[in-house]
Amino acid sequence: MPKKSNPAQSISRAEWLIVVASCAAASITAILWSWQHGAMLNYGDAVAHLHIARRVFDAHQPRLTELGSVWLPLPHVLLIPFVQIYSWWASGFAGVIPSALAYLAACAGIYRLVRHWLAAAPSALALAFFALNPNLLYLQTTAMTEPLFVCEMVWVVVWLVEWRACLESDSKKLRRTQCWIVLVLIAAIFTRYDGWIMAFVAWTCMGLTLARRGRLRSLNFWFASILLAAAPIMWFIYNSVGFGDWLYFVRGPYSAKAIEIRTSVLGFPPHPGWHNPWVALIFYIKAAELDAAAVAWGNMLLTVSLLGTAWAWLSARKRAFTWALLLWFPVAFYAYSVSYGSVPIFLPVWWPHSWYNLRYGMELLPAFALGLGFAAHFVLAAVFEFKPRPRNHPSQRRSSHSSSERSPSTRQECCASVRWYMSREPRLLKRADPTMSRFLLCCARCWPSGRMAWC
Repeated sequence: MPKKSNPAQSISRAEWLIVVASCAAASITAILWSWQHGAMLNYGDAVAHLHIARRVFDAHQPRLTELGSVWLPLPHVLLIPFVQIYSWWASGFAGVIPSALAYLAACAGIYRLVRHWLAAAPSALALAFFALNPNLLYLQTTAMTEPLFVCEMVWVVVWLVEWRACLESDSKKLRRTQCWIVLVLIAAIFTRYDGWIMAFVAWTCMGLTLARRGRLRSLNFWFASILLAAAPIMWFIYNSVGFGDWLYFVRGPYSAKAIEIRTSVLGFPPHPGWHNPWVALIFYIKAAELDAAAVAWGNMLLTVSLLGTAWAWLSARKRAFTWALLLWFPVAFYAYSVSYGSVPIFLPVWWPHSWYNLRYGMELLPAFALGLGFAAHFVLAAVFEFKPRPRNHPSQRRSSHSSSERSPSTRQECCASVRWYMSREPRLLKRADPTMSRFLLCCARCWPSGRMAWC
């Protein structure tokens, strides 16, 4: 079993510099393209976000309720300092600054997360897939909320993995990591309603983990729980005081349900997947595929990512990988939201052959990137295993036994061959390779010598 290490210590400063510089170059290139083509205000929602942030102070009666009642306030609060400059607000450049910073932080989080288990090469591949996604690069040039929430989701998972890793060893780091988790979860609660479910699931799992170890009486945990529960309660109070209904964001005239009623046609379902969780699930997964890859490669991407995630769980679940499965929670959330939450998703490839809320699939991009990283690691490890062996390798010795014989000496020679290889190739013992090592030893014990030449 590899020694558990702090990713901040295992990643060198030069490695971090390359990661940040590469992602910053991609971000700046996308910003220049978007500026040159006048694309920063293409999304109507991006324009609305900028207007909401501006009118908090630039209004006949400036007040806090100008933040509105449906969209959560944190993205608008972050925009307020930048929309005060008229040219930035009018051109949409004000939305670039917080979104681009969130994009860079998300890229750093993805790399740090993958490096908990994998070497630099597959981690770089996962980062490249995430950071060079055209849809994400465009969204980080607008005032949309997706880059910010993806950043929060990634860092919640990063710190959950580190929290679990130091649960038995470093109490000081445990408290510090728990504080970061609470802060990011509160930020996610005030960014998108997806964050409410993510916070509930993450904090419940943390509580169950502590309960299994008899540490649920921790005052720090319960104090943090109170802070976390206070976040949605504050939103209820805000709606009650500002708009006269604590659920105004759910049943007000600008809520998703009200918009669905106004736009639906009598006698027809409001949108595909309405009251049909299975169809809603398929639509969301297809939206995620279209956001992450070309149409022809969508199913392949999903398959490889799922296989990589399964391999990761088998090989690294004892090193806190199970917490990374939280990256897949948008699948269940949007399957429910599309079917029962008045949240339509229209795809260009399926009826009604349109583009609407397709960007929601961007929340699965981190899960795809992590799965691809482990799939790449598996492929590299397999290629490494099957490469030609040196002449002095024990497997090159001719055996007098036939391929059908399985004598004890043959099995011992095969086991010695594998152990020799493992001693000569220390990379086999790093990060996610213990499962591969056990697999090879099992093969050495069970297979005839004639079929073990590749060992």
